[in-house]
Amino acid sequence: MAMFRDRDTAAWQRGEMDDATFERRQVRWAWKVAAFLFGALAIGGSAVALAKDAPWTEVVLLVGILVVFGFAAAVRMARWARFGARNQIIARRRQQVEANPAMPLAMAPATPVELQRFFGAHRRSVRYAHWLLKMTALIAAIDAALWWGYGPGVYQIVFACAAVVFFGWSMFVRFDRRPYLDVSAAGIWCRRWGTERLAFTELKAVYPRQNGANIGVTLVPRHPDQLRPKLSWLGRLALRSGDFGGVAAHQGTLTIWTNRLDLPQKAFLLAVQSEVVRVRGA
Repeated sequence: MAMFRDRDTAAWQRGEMDDATFERRQVRWAWKVAAFLFGALAIGGSAVALAKDAPWTEVVLLVGILVVFGFAAAVRMARWARFGARNQIIARRRQQVEANPAMPLAMAPATPVELQRFFGAHRRSVRYAHWLLKMTALIAAIDAALWWGYGPGVYQIVFACAAVVFFGWSMFVRFDRRPYLDVSAAGIWCRRWGTERLAFTELKAVYPRQNGANIGVTLVPRHPDQLRPKLSWLGRLALRSGDFGGVAAHQGTLTIWTNRLDLPQKAFLLAVQSEVVRVRGA
């Protein structure tokens, strides 16, 4: 099976398979491997149990337990496979934009997107705060169901604490009307990065990014080590971790989550990319 999986990887690297198909194939192979392993265990265990004249009830129970554990293992393996595939896809995309900062990243609009359109200060999105409140309500509902069905317990306390934290954060985002992002010809300033503005001459390339419900624009600095001292402690953590994405390919980058600022991702991406290419060629 590994041979066929490597064949898929080679086909993707040659450009014979798109990113979405490659990711689906990797996840599918994980399910097949788990099904093969636990299927063999189920058949072997059943054969041994029947050879020892075990009751049918015990055989069915054994097979049921193996099916449950096999399904859980398959889900976990599929997640690992998807994570690995995403890391390879993002790493290749980042290498491509670093080699060619002007490469097409989105379908070009009928009229060019000028960066001046986004000049000025931008605050956090009220719509994003309301989405956080909805997630808080969902966590609170799950916690209430656990308390009603099982009474107090460790999971109930954990969910209650999570609901309190989410509620506090969502209320802060909702009523914090201070500028969070500022765009000008001199560069981009973000409050989480610190007090200094990131000039476009300090950027190597940009590319789009999505992490669950969050979409944004990722900035690749020319010299991350030189940029790090200019950032706040939170900005340094974001730079080192790739904005807490958990994917190694994002390390050494900074991300602007456009959905949290009510910015159109595609237009903002094209505008920043055009400016990065312009100052690079100047």
